[in-house]
Amino acid sequence: MMIEDGGTFGGGQASGILRLVSSRCTCAECGDEVDEDDEDDLQYVESIDGRVCQACLDRYFTYAHGRHEQAYYREVDCVYCQTDGEWYYNSRRVLDRYDIVECSTDGKYYHIDDCIEVAGRWYLSDDLNIARLDVEYEGEEYARERDTVHTEDGRVIHEDAAAHIEWWDGNTYVLHIDDNPEDYLPEQDMDAANDPDHPINRDALPLAA
Repeated sequence: MMIEDGGTFGGGQASGILRLVSSRCTCAECGDEVDEDDEDDLQYVESIDGRVCQACLDRYFTYAHGRHEQAYYREVDCVYCQTDGEWYYNSRRVLDRYDIVECSTDGKYYHIDDCIEVAGRWYLSDDLNIARLDVEYEGEEYARERDTVHTEDGRVIHEDAAAHIEWWDGNTYVLHIDDNPEDYLPEQDMDAANDPDHPINRDALPLAA
């Protein structure tokens, strides 16, 4: 009597040789079968709790930093770090553990030491579109260049912290909202201010008392 996997058998014969045909192992990724004699061609991958053939391992998996140590993960579930050339399992817990962040400019991943945070987003520290603020804004040291303005004395501040001051000389100046204009802007020229024919009086504001 012969027993084969996938077939049927009967027990009516009392004599003969009972032999089990070799079983086969299946790749958890592609479904291909491998003889148990070639079982070493399958590698157990903990992240999927299954055994994978070498072809699938090379094509679909990568050796990445994970929850505890480096192991094989599906490449689509990992991110590549431009800083160190290593792969990391894409979970918030793992990325935070290794200080890996996503750059908002190019969507790639870098070590946090190569980046700066602006309003909850990360940018490369050498990004020309990011400016360092001379006066912090809501605890932030940096801002996007397009969100900044320069004050009359040359400081870089966030546009939402800017005050546009209409001064006695008819000009409008940009200062920080916490600035005292008298500390930064020209002192009032009383001789010119009292001359009705002087150019500054054409559109001047009322004189200070």
